[in-house]
Parts: sequence; C-alpha cells; structure tokens
Amino acid sequence: MSTIKPSETTYKIEDSYLKNKECHLLINNVEYIITISDYTEYLFYKGKEITLKDIELISSLAKEFTYKKYLSRLLANKRYTIYEISNKLKKKFLLSKKEIDKLLDSYINSKILDDKAYAIDYIESNNHKYGRKRLLSELKKKGISENILNSQEVLNSIDDTIDEEVIIKLEKRYRSLPFNKRCEKIKEILYKRGFITSEINKIKIIDTAKNDSSLLIKEAKKCYNAIASKKVDKEKMKSLFTTKLLRKGFSYEEIIKLKEEYFND
Repeated sequence: MSTIKPSETTYKIEDSYLKNKECHLLINNVEYIITISDYTEYLFYKGKEITLKDIELISSLAKEFTYKKYLSRLLANKRYTIYEISNKLKKKFLLSKKEIDKLLDSYINSKILDDKAYAIDYIESNNHKYGRKRLLSELKKKGISENILNSQEVLNSIDDTIDEEVIIKLEKRYRSLPFNKRCEKIKEILYKRGFITSEINKIKIIDTAKNDSSLLIKEAKKCYNAIASKKVDKEKMKSLFTTKLLRKGFSYEEIIKLKEEYFND
C-alpha cells in the first residue's frame, strides 16, 4: 500500500467482505474481486482510506484473479499446450504476449503446463490410430516446438508398429472391393494416417470376405438340414429357411441366392 500524502485525494473502501473463498471490495460503486491472500497482505478492510495508486493496484490484482480463475476452469476440464492456452487468453482478454508470458510463468515452472509431457501422453494415447508423421504433425499444429518434438524422450515414445486391429477394421470397411484393390486402399489410408512406408510394407492383409463366404455356406446348410428333418412341405420349408437365415444376420440378397441353390427357385 502506498503512503498517503496530505495533498493526495483519498478514497474509502465502502465495503469489504468474503464470499466463496474470494474477497469482494466496493470502491466508488465499483466492485473488485481479489484473492483472500491479497486481501490479507494489503489489509483491504471496510472503511480504509486509500489513494488512486492503491485503486490501480486493486484493479491489477482483480484482473490477475480473473485471468487465473479462467485458467483454472480451463485446465480442470482438459489438457492444453502452452500455445493453445496462450491463444485462449489472448482471445478472451486481449492480453499482450508479455502479459500472457508473465501470467503463465508459474504454471510452466510448476509443470501444470508441460509441452513435453503433453506430447508424450498424446503419442501414447493415439499411437494405435496414427503413425509417426501424423502424430508429430498434429503436435506441431498444437504449437509444440521442434526442440521438444525432436527430443529423445518424445521420439522414443513413438511405436512405429501398425496395430493388427487397425488393419482388420480397414479390411472389413472396404471388403466390397476386390482383394487387390482393397489392399491398395488400406495401404493408402495407413500412409495418410502417417505410418512409415517400411512398416506399411510389412503388413499382412487377410481376405476375410473369402473366409466369411465359406462360413455363410456352412451356416446355411445347417439351417436347411434342420428344416428338412421336420418333413414339412416345400413352401413351409422355404418360409422357415428364410426366417432362420434372417435371424442369423443373412441379407435378403444372400437368402435369395441360397433359396435358388437349395430349392431350385
């Protein structure tokens, strides 16, 4: 607090009270909200005489409290890189780079904001979906520096192996394509996802469409034999055959072909 000179204009703190772990000050009909620690340090009690410099200090403390409250709310819900959180502060409060750097300094020193840890965790969470190139590209978009991305800790966290489950899902998604075209499509997608060429060339793609086809034929034969043992007429057999196959997940197109085969329709 500044020392009041005889010639200085003084103001009074009209009200001062604590609410929700915050200190509310009323000065010239303007409310300022500051931290309890700031209130304790400067003794901003009700009725205290203060100067214009004191009001400027209180205004500065109130702004800082608002910024930190906003930061706490953001960081409680999601992780951010320093670049991302800086952009949010700039957009919300129109702060300068110098002001943002000063505000974030304690968060960075205490590792609440830690770009290297963020990069490693991001890679470990997404490595099964994306390859090296895509992972590093996405992190670069999030504002993480080249120094961090090229650090041994970050690069060592990347596993270039392509998860077999990823290949199986892609194979099923494009199973309507001829097998050769399907393989080309899968490799093209893996490349777009940032996997390295040497790993893409190692993958083994199984033609599940061929396997499924033989399984369907076996399942249809079982259904037909079960119905045939009931010794019902042909129309009833066809009706039961259709119902059973539908329950087992056969499509109408598959059922029509099977009925032609078993009933000469």
